[in-house]
Amino acid sequence: MKAEHLLIKQRKRKPYRQRRERKNAFGEMLQIDGCFDYWFGRDNKKCCLINLIDDATSYNLCCFDEEETIRAAVIVLWQWVKKWGIPQSIYADRRNAYINYDLTESNNFFGNLCKNLKIKTIPAFSSQAKGRVERSNQTHQNRLIPKLRLNNITTIQQANKYIKNYYLPCHNKKFASPIIENVHRKLPDNAKLDDFSYEISLRKVNNDWTIKYKTKTYQILRKNFCPAKSTIFVKETFSGKVILLFKNSELSYIIV
Repeated sequence: MKAEHLLIKQRKRKPYRQRRERKNAFGEMLQIDGCFDYWFGRDNKKCCLINLIDDATSYNLCCFDEEETIRAAVIVLWQWVKKWGIPQSIYADRRNAYINYDLTESNNFFGNLCKNLKIKTIPAFSSQAKGRVERSNQTHQNRLIPKLRLNNITTIQQANKYIKNYYLPCHNKKFASPIIENVHRKLPDNAKLDDFSYEISLRKVNNDWTIKYKTKTYQILRKNFCPAKSTIFVKETFSGKVILLFKNSELSYIIV
């Protein structure tokens, strides 16, 4: 093929990337990511720091969990909403915890929380795309690990209390930029996490007025109007409460 000049040499180039400037306003876009490390020393197993950072100001909020889970992402985003308000958008990896690989919104606790609060989810196609939170992870690895060791902190519960009360206030004071414009929306009064974060699935009612959901059998009580073989919605809130709905009416049940 070389002798017949059938091979064409092509120079391999790195993909073109253009620098993205910071957003203009506080709350215009957040970035979220998980960072695994031996946060409590090599004698303990790895755990994950769920890191949430504002793109415009670099204000930071984070918490520890054993894994990069949906529930951990919900907790840190809800803490942000309670503290500063509802952001306009959030930049996240394409993974089931945040955004589905087909770029559709996830029908999980995190996806429904964003959808119900009208937070736009933006998929990141590379780690460089969300460089703000990646660099923030490196800063926490360099500064937080020694601080945890100096304070003899070896559990996730102790670490979350420490970063909330001591580490993050000092960190934001030193690294965050002044807030010039705030575009967070106000959270409704008396809002609860269960009102916005839940999972919904469909189930068909058996002839004996029962359904199966997550290894449990739910017996729908006779006083409800719900014919056998009908399809109902099962709504599980973030706190674990299960609600059965048929034609927008809540069904009473017992677990058998």
